[in-house]
Amino acid sequence: TGVEQDSNVFTNLTPGDHFIMVHHKNGCIDATDTFTIDRIDPLTISIDLGGLNEIVATVTGGSGVYRYSVNGQDIGSDNKYIYFRSGDYTVTVTDSNGCSVSATKYFEFIDIKIPNVFTPNGSGTNDSWKPTNTENYPDIKFVVYDRYGREVGTFGSGQSWDGKYNGTELPMGDYWYVLKLKHNQDDREFVGHFTLYR
Repeated sequence: TGVEQDSNVFTNLTPGDHFIMVHHKNGCIDATDTFTIDRIDPLTISIDLGGLNEIVATVTGGSGVYRYSVNGQDIGSDNKYIYFRSGDYTVTVTDSNGCSVSATKYFEFIDIKIPNVFTPNGSGTNDSWKPTNTENYPDIKFVVYDRYGREVGTFGSGQSWDGKYNGTELPMGDYWYVLKLKHNQDDREFVGHFTLYR
């Protein structure tokens, strides 16, 4: 079905194959080559919590490759973003046609936890000491010292202290730590102590 109009601008065409017939006032009629109008659903976005302190954007519609930004900062084609502070986050997606849509939501930052006690007695519970909620800190480093300042171990991501020094169980008491997060967006350092109970 054709629609006759005076303008050379056509809007709201249905998806599928089309061609345009041009009628000249002298009676000549000619047709364009056939062209296809792709079906493009409206671009939508929703954002939710993924892993620990991770925003995940879910996008439908639009066309082509999506690009994301968080609070105006371009993060490329990755739909996941790790945040380091509580607050409102606005995620914007732009498709290959330049269409954009945004969603804003408040996300609470879950900080690392540093245990103040552990019981390395082989019970299977609380048998080693390490900070938790650290999965977003791949370069984390912590050093454990005894009460005399002797270094009893240096640990990195995924590691923990078992209460031993050179394979020998150390006595009950207080031990000290220096913890460095070593992340370009969160380079905090912590110093404190915890208690080993047997």
